[in-house]
Formats: sequence, C-alpha cells, structure tokens
Amino acid sequence: MQRLMQLPAGQRGLHRLQSRRMSIMERYRKVRPVPERPAHPWARPPETEAEASVAAEDQDNTGTELFDARHDSPAAAAAGIMAWRAAFLWFSLDRAAAFDFDADLKQDLTKWWGKAAFEGAVQSAHHDVHLAGYTLCSPAAQRAESTLRRLLRRHQSGGACSGLPVSIAQHAWRYTEEELDRCLDLAPGESCTMACQDFPDLQAALKCDGANLTGIPPPGDCRHQFDPDIVHAPSGSVMGLLRRIPLKWPSGEETSALVRTFWGIPYGEEPVRFQAAKAKAKWTGVRASADFYVEQPVLCPNLPPLGRSGDAREDCLQLHVYAPHAPAPKPRPVFVFLIPGGFIGTDFFQKGWYDGARFAVRNDAIFISVGYRSGFLGHWVHEQLAEEDPDGSTGNYEALDQRLALQWVQKNIQSFGGDPGRVTLAGHSSGAFSVNFHLLSPGSRGLFAHGILEGTALDSGWYYSTKEDGLKFYATLAEQLGCSGADQIRCLRALPVSSFYNFSNVTFHEELGKIKGLGKWGLAKGLAEAAWSALGFQGSFRSKGLQLGDVPILAGPLWPVLPVGFVVDGSEAGLPAPPRLLYESGRVNPAKVYLNHGTDEGTVFALIMYAAYPWYEAPSLSHAATDEIMTWAFNSSVPQLYPHGRGDSAPFYRMSRAIADSTFVCPHRRYASALSKQMPNSVFYAETTFAGDDMQDSNWLSAAIHRDLSYFVGAWHMNQVLWIFGVNDTLKVCNSTKQTNLGFDYASWRSEDELMHQLVNCRYALFAHCGNPDASSNSSCAQDVLKLHSCRSTYGLPHGALTPRPFPPFEKAEGGARFAMTPYAEPKLVSPSAEEERVCAWWDAAAPTHFITSACRGCAAHHVKEVREVLVCRSWEWEVAKLLQPRRPLSYVRAAVPSEAQFRTWDPPVQPAEPRLLRVGLMGPPNAGKSSLMNIILDNPISAVSPKVNTTRENVRGVKTIGHTQLIFLDVPGIIPSHEKLANRELVAQAWQGYQECDVCLLVIDVVKRPNAEIFDVVRKICPKEDIGEAGLRRRMRSLMEVNDEGERELPADAYNLLPRSLPRWAGNSLTTRAQDRPPVTLVLNKVDKASEMRWVMSREREFRTHGQFDGIFYTSALKANGIVTLLEHLKQRAKPRPWLYPAEMITTMSHTEQVKQVVNTHIFKRFNSDVPYKIEQQTVGWTPRLDGSLVIEHEVIVKDSVVARMILGVRNSVLHDLKQQVSDTLQLLWGIPVEARIWVRPLKQRLSKSDMAQLGYEPK
Repeated sequence: MQRLMQLPAGQRGLHRLQSRRMSIMERYRKVRPVPERPAHPWARPPETEAEASVAAEDQDNTGTELFDARHDSPAAAAAGIMAWRAAFLWFSLDRAAAFDFDADLKQDLTKWWGKAAFEGAVQSAHHDVHLAGYTLCSPAAQRAESTLRRLLRRHQSGGACSGLPVSIAQHAWRYTEEELDRCLDLAPGESCTMACQDFPDLQAALKCDGANLTGIPPPGDCRHQFDPDIVHAPSGSVMGLLRRIPLKWPSGEETSALVRTFWGIPYGEEPVRFQAAKAKAKWTGVRASADFYVEQPVLCPNLPPLGRSGDAREDCLQLHVYAPHAPAPKPRPVFVFLIPGGFIGTDFFQKGWYDGARFAVRNDAIFISVGYRSGFLGHWVHEQLAEEDPDGSTGNYEALDQRLALQWVQKNIQSFGGDPGRVTLAGHSSGAFSVNFHLLSPGSRGLFAHGILEGTALDSGWYYSTKEDGLKFYATLAEQLGCSGADQIRCLRALPVSSFYNFSNVTFHEELGKIKGLGKWGLAKGLAEAAWSALGFQGSFRSKGLQLGDVPILAGPLWPVLPVGFVVDGSEAGLPAPPRLLYESGRVNPAKVYLNHGTDEGTVFALIMYAAYPWYEAPSLSHAATDEIMTWAFNSSVPQLYPHGRGDSAPFYRMSRAIADSTFVCPHRRYASALSKQMPNSVFYAETTFAGDDMQDSNWLSAAIHRDLSYFVGAWHMNQVLWIFGVNDTLKVCNSTKQTNLGFDYASWRSEDELMHQLVNCRYALFAHCGNPDASSNSSCAQDVLKLHSCRSTYGLPHGALTPRPFPPFEKAEGGARFAMTPYAEPKLVSPSAEEERVCAWWDAAAPTHFITSACRGCAAHHVKEVREVLVCRSWEWEVAKLLQPRRPLSYVRAAVPSEAQFRTWDPPVQPAEPRLLRVGLMGPPNAGKSSLMNIILDNPISAVSPKVNTTRENVRGVKTIGHTQLIFLDVPGIIPSHEKLANRELVAQAWQGYQECDVCLLVIDVVKRPNAEIFDVVRKICPKEDIGEAGLRRRMRSLMEVNDEGERELPADAYNLLPRSLPRWAGNSLTTRAQDRPPVTLVLNKVDKASEMRWVMSREREFRTHGQFDGIFYTSALKANGIVTLLEHLKQRAKPRPWLYPAEMITTMSHTEQVKQVVNTHIFKRFNSDVPYKIEQQTVGWTPRLDGSLVIEHEVIVKDSVVARMILGVRNSVLHDLKQQVSDTLQLLWGIPVEARIWVRPLKQRLSKSDMAQLGYEPK
C-alpha cells in the first residue's frame, strides 16, 4: 500500500474529469480504478513477493484515499530541473534499440567479429523482435541469443570449419535449426545449404574449405523475398517484398501472415524549390522495392532538433505501401499516415518504428506512409511565389506534397488491392495539423473519406499564420541567410539544402547555449527555489532584456525549437481563411472525423517553453517565472486564469494546463461541436487518459534517477505514437524484465501498454472499415472487424481483456463528453467539469494567438530587472493568507489585430434633406500648426503634432459634420521643404497632389516666424494677385515660355499656376478656364497667441497681401482654440450642394492602427530631435478587448539599431514608460473607452555606441 499511495500524478494522467480542484481520491477513482482485471494471456506476473503484495493491497484497498505526489514539492522541482538538460533528448522520436546481451557474450562476439559486425547482429535481432511484437518478443529474443551462444561455443571449441561466416552468423537464428546444426558439423571438403525458416525457397550455401566455412547469405538475409506478383499500377509497375509477420492470438495460438512491402515508390517529380511539385511521370520497366533495413531511406529537407541533415534532398517525394498478401473478398480500406515531427522532422521510417507491416496485417488494411518537404523549404512565404503559382498559393508546400500523394493514392491504390473510396487520412501532432489542413482546404476535397487527428492544434495562431505575418517572418529569415532585394527568391533557390538546416542548427544551439545556471550550485539553487514555489509561494527569477548578440524571436513562443507552420494564404489551393472561421462557417470537406488528444498534451510543450524562454538569465521553475512566461507567450491575464498553488497549480502544471487548454482541449471542443452540427453522426471525439504502465518509481527522486519521464508528464503528447505503432525498443523491453538486469533503465512497455496499443489499433480498424469506431455496434461490419487480430486481442471473447463500450458520435454524448481511451474499464467517458467549462468559455471568446512575437516583451536593452524573492523571514501564515486572497478578475487574452482595426470601412451615409460638402486642403510651411489646427477643429487628436519640422508625412483625412454640411479636411505634408533632401522633395509632390483635390485651400502660416522667399513663391503660384494689367501679363507669360523640341517658344502646361484668376479679355479661353479651376485660398495666420504685439500679426498680413489674392484672412490660435468658430462659418458658406461621402459620426478615415501610429508619433516628436522620428517604423501586434470593456493594444516601435532603441527607452525605461501612459490617455480621449497601450522597442540590429566601445576598451579610429 505504501508504494500505491505514492503513485505519481503523471501515472494517473493529470486528469481533468470532474474538477481541477477535486480531491485526489475522487480523481484517482474516476481515472484509474483498481478492481480486479481479467487476466491477460501475456500479462507479466509479479516478479517479487513485494510486488505481489502490492498488487494484493491494490485489490483490497480500492476505496483508500491516495496521496498525490505532486503535492510533494520536489516532484515538481525535479520536473523543472530535468527540463533543461533532458527535455530535448526525451522529446526526440528516435529511441535507440538496446539489446542487452550478457556482458560476456557481448565481449566475446565483439572480439570474434569486431564491433561493427556485432552491432549488425543487434540490428538484425531488433528487426525480428520488433516484427514479432510484444507478445512474441521474448521467444524471438531468446532464439536469437541462444543461437549466438551456440555459434560462440562451436567457435571456441576449435577445429576445422568451426565458425560460420560473419555475414551469415549475424542472422543465423533465421535458418532452420536442423540445417544449421548440420552445417556446423561439416568435414573438410563438404558443403551444405541452410533454408530460411520464413522463406524455404531462400537458402545459404556453405562449404568447408579445410579450415574455414565459406559462403554467402541469400538476398535479404532471410528477412524477405521478392514478390513474384508484380503490381502494374497506372503510374508504373512495381515489385514488392514479401515479409512474414508472426502473430499470437488471445487463445494462445501462434500464426503468421505475409505482407507485401513497397518501399520508396516515387509519387512526384523533383520539385522546383518553393513551387508545387508535379506528379511523377509513368516509368518504364519494373521498379523494385528498396530495402530500408540495408539502404538509407531518402530524407526530405528538415530542421533540428527533430530532423537531421544527413542526405536530405528535395528529390524526396516517395511513399511506402504495406498491403496484406492474403486475398480479400473486397478492396481493403487504406490508411495514409502523416508522421509527427513538428513540421521539421521528415524521417517517415524511423529505423523501422514506422514500419507499417504489422499494422497492415493486424488491421487487414493497406498502410501508406508519405515523405514530403518540411521545415523552411516546405513553408516559405513570398509574394513572388504566389505570383508564380497558378492558384496564387504560397507557403504550404508540405501540404501540397501530401495532396499530390493523396492524388497518387486515388489513381493507383486499386492496383494494390485498396479501396479509393475508403481512404483514411491519419496523422499525429504536425501530421494531424496536415489532416486538418486537408479537411479545410478546398483543393483536397474528395481525396479521402475519413480523417484521424491525434494530438493537434486545430486553430492556434502560432502555427496557422496570416500571409502578412508569414511574409514578414520569411523576409527576416532571408536576410539572415544573406538574401535580400529584388533577387531574393533567386538567391534562396541557389542555396544548398544544408544552408537552411545549418542556420536553424546554429540558432537553436546559440539559444540553448545562453542558458546559465546549469552548474552544480545553479541546479541546487533551482531545486530549492522550485520546491519553494511548488508549495504555492511566489519564488523568484532573474529576467534580462534584449542583449547584444541575441537572436530575434521570429515565429512563436516555441522558437527556435518549432519554428514553422502553415500559412493562411487566402487561396483555394491553400487555406482561404483562418481555420476557425472555416470550420465554424461550415466550409469543411465532407469526411468522417476521429479526434483524440491526451489529457496532458501540454506537459512536453511546457518543458520546451521553460527551456526556450529567452528573456531570463537562468532557468527557473517558480511561480514568478511562470507568470512572466505566460504573459510573454499569451498575455498578462493568463496567470490569473491559472492561479498559484500546489499540486495541479504548481508552476510547471500551471503552464502545462494553460497550453493544453488553449491549444488542445478547448479548440477540440469547438471543432467537434461545429463539425457535428454540419455533419451529424460523423464526428467522434476521444481523450487518452492512460499515461502508460511503465512507471516503476514511487517518488520523484527515484523517477529522476531512472529517467522515468511518464512520472512527470502523464498522458503526454508523444504517447499516442506508441499506442499506434507499439513499442519501438522491443528488444530492450523484452530483456529488461530479466532478473539479472539491475541497471537503471526499467522496462518501458508492459502488458497494459500493449493492451492500449491493441485498443487504439482496433478503434482505427473499426473507423477505417466501417466509418464508426464503436466496438459495441451490432452491425455486420463491426462484427467482422472484431475478428481481426487487433480487436480479438482487445475485445475478442472469451479471451479479450475488455468489454466493448459504446463510442457515440459527439452530438449524442451527454453534455459534450468524450470517449475515454484507456485499457481500464473506467472511466467510460470524460465529462467536462465546471472548471473546464469556465476556462474554455474564456479561451473561446478570445481571438487566436498571434503568430509574430518578435519583441522582447517589456524588456529594456542591457537592463536587468529582478523579481524580488518572497522573504523567508515573513511568517508562513501571512503567505498562506496572501495566496488565499481573491485575485483580480480575468481581463483578456492577447489577440491578433482584427481586420476592422487595420482597415477603416463604413456604410454609405444617411443623406440629409439638402446635403452640402466641401473638401478643405490644409497647407503651409513645416511646423505652421496644420495638424494642431485640424485636431482642434475635429476636437480629436488624430494627426501627429510636433514642435519640430517636417512632422506630417502622410495624408490624414479628417471629417467634420455640422448640421447639413460636411467638411473633409486633408492634412497634406508641408509644401515648403526645409532643405533640399530627396525626402523633402517627395513631400512637396505629395502636397501638390492634395492641393489639386481641394475645393478650398487653407494656407496656414505661423505669424511668429518670418516667411522666406520660397513661401512667397508658393503664394504667387496658388493665389496670384488679381490686379495685373495686360503689359504685366505679357511680361509674365514671356518669362514662362520655354523652347520646345521644334525650337519654338511656348507656354508650359502648368503656366496657369502663375496666372491670376481674372485675366484680361484678350487672353485665350483655355487659359482663363484653367486659371479659374484653381481652388480659392484662405489665409490662416496661426499662433497669434505667441505674438508679442498685434502689430506684428497685421504686418505679416500685409506681407502676404502683397504677393497673393486671398478669399479670406483669419487670425487663429490652435492651442487656445481662438478664431476656430469664425473659420468654420466661413467654410460652411463655401460648401457646395453635394452628397456626403462619410457618415455623420465619422471624424477620420484613418484606421484605428493608423491612429495609434499618429498618436505615438506625436509623443515621440515632442521628446526627440527632428531626425529620430524618421528612423522608426511601427506595427501593432496585439489588439485585445478585455471583459470589462477596456482595450489592450500591443505596439512595436521598430528602430534601425540598438543605439536608437536605448535613446527611446530612456534611463531605466523612463521615456518608454511615459510614452505608454501618454498614448493610453490620448487614445482613451479619442475613442471614449479605457485603453492600455503596451509599447516595445525592437532594434533591427545591434550596434555599439561610442560609450559602449569605450567600456569595452576599443579605441575609436
């Protein structure tokens, strides 16, 4: 009972059944009951008396309350400490096979054969035992070991021909024992043959030459033989391999079945980089299957840490077909499996783990695994690529490769005995992402009938980016790869495949290399801190800002571990809209859908999140660090959604739950609900609550020593691949049960794990054959499937271990419950708890997480802040009381910027009885107060205001509606350049464009500054004096004449700009008409409040009257709002009878994001000189409404380098803090709602200032 009471939380799946706050006893009873279970034919008996006594106590103490090991602080602490050194090793899909021969046998064979030959024998044994499966692995392993011992004894006895050739000895157990014994006793000069046990037609010929046995093994080393029945498919003829799969039935009967294997069938031509591949042309002759247990499988482009560069190449579009050899009464269903790999791993053979031979035989189906481009080369986004594609698609080449494979299946699978109308597209993790892509993409319609999605994110913005975000991401990536400019795509296409892998590899290891505090004392400190936090206390961590040499975060919070995903490119060939919008609006391809996720999907991603978080100096598993990471990855409200505590509320499990809820549980609920309404009886939703039976440890310390991952991570993300394909390291499992094995690696696969594997396979078989995974169905199809090996091992009576339980469609499950995938009798269904309903309601109301997070969230350059430790000297009671205080209500989850904030749209205005309209152009020299004047007229700060020069660089439209009159103000750039730079000449051109749109022009002049000749030249152009005689007109026209190409003098086209509005009668009609088209000009003498005496204002008026004729002259003060009412009355009188262009309530045509930029500009201009504002760019990255009606805006100010960044940040972020407050207040005044602006500064590159160089000891040149 002592061991049982200390069972880890991971073993119970970290379940979320009735309530996250339920008692541990309630949770344990509902998830892992201890009643006596039916004996299983291959169940491992108790190995020791102690173990037997524990099992007896399990049955006698069903109702005893249990202790949750996660209440023990070191358990959570150990998980955190292990994260840094082991997360990425544990996460790898490659599990090394380790056949633990006895040390003396291993030593003697290595001495005899050499190390390489001995390892070859181990691989042969691994192959055979893996195909035998868990139920027959022990006999297969024992046969291999006993045969090798016999060969060794014969060799050690000496004499002539005492040893087999190594090439045959490496797999000697595959031959018949009688013939092997006979050949080992050959006399000199004699010869013999040995037939393969599985294929008697294949033989090895041996001869004793007097001293040694010589001979060669048969083709395939008795693993297989070539299938004489060639498949003549439409794409070409192929010859497969026949392999024998041993099977053990629940009754104890042992049989075998042949499976046809076709490795390496090409389905696509070598693709042009960043283009959709074309179907493989039909080949001539017969293409023989490769042998991937001898040859190296082709690898598509991939990225670390799950990929390996190796021989990766883009000419990799191949698939593997596994088909039962036995005849079938009708075509078999087809599984097309898309492998997991985080969009970066492409090994779809995995050293035999993904060998689908057993799956095909046991489920009587055809199994196909597919290779496709992944990583950067499978997801690159660029406008040029969209232009090249006939469908306008870009960025989803991985999915387009998969679609090409599905098209190949539809065309060819009948030749292999498959049914093209019963294709099941299945995937796990990123493979399931792809299944979802094909369910939502119109281009994949009709290519499959069923979809299985295991452990995937269905609509997360981290992995379904917008096209705009994708363009930014890959543009930055291309620059770091050395490709920029107009020839960027040509440059990228010229790079070798290894360049993309190496860039990711360097980035990945640089980021990991920055993790500090992994020494002895650092780990000890971390362990103590984690233990403190696991008790519910705040704890501490040290956070750092953007440092010199930091690699920017380019994608999502899991960068650089998992950097890429699909893009919503807006095309029919790709994703025409975001996934959630597609499935909630019914735009889903017709198919039956099987959904499943683990209870603890978030644990492995929490490990990655802790390890990859870039803004702290050393890893920390404290509540303080967890709050910081949650805020960075989601937003500041998520820590409140998952409050501090112990047990499920310890730091690591808070992070795990947040990821699981936001990315897996809540999206699956939404998805199942939406699809079940559109396609009744077609959606089946399950949850894997089984964490595995491999845990042998009773406490966190033992689990850490034995590397017992399941103890900490529960029913985690990668378990599902095991339940599909079975154990990978089968040899290690079979040998680890030896009594002599006293090592630290316990068996990682036991009887209940095998039962879970059988259960999942049976559900798959039911779904593929019948379209329904319900094993309790009385349909003839279901009854036939229950006779298959996978189902007989699970449900077959009288020997089956389980009684079939109903698996209803989602809409028929009471209260949205999901089927519990577990080898235990209970629970039958996982019903959503009140806590789950509350949390998912909150996540459902939030917009998807945004893709781009390329900012140091609230960090300052070279600035280190410290979250102070909770002082131990404070009383423990005070801390407990603090933890029990009600927390601030939930506010928001960060959301992407909605399109309605980025683009301004409006309905046609309601027209009054007699609408009038006037377009007013605001022009004048720099810093005359045009923006201030428009803001005061509109009574809203929509235009950037600055005390410096050349502030307004964009056309800003304001709308003022007074009664039946609508005034449209166009604040154009200053028409008078302050200097002769190109940018200022461009401003002048923009100003004249605005001038030509106006009905009335307001020339705004600063009365305090003396005007220069350039200002008067403009006045003479736009409103020349009317009192000019004929002689003066002739002189002016002669001065304007230019010589044309024919050598004649003529007036240029814009000569009318310098002519008065009223011309003498003799002037040409065309000139008169064009001059009268010029808008009238009203002179606005602004800033009269700053004039020391009124006579200076009147003097300025006389100066301008000398050079121009004005429609009116007004004295104003935008700062004091003087003269504004009179000016507005004048403009109303000039309005013309015309329909309104905008609704009456509109004050500007600028979008909300543009308004944010204008406000940020205003306050930056007030602090810095005229150069700094024009060295920045801006983008709004978050737009999140809170539940209380307020709005959180997350905004980035992008500067060219770190020197400018530090200038804008100020000392200890003081300038940035003031900027946030000022922008928040201004936007609140502008929009009438509470606004919180969160602004970060991001430099595009690092640069040392002179003071930096001086501190580093560099002498300036």
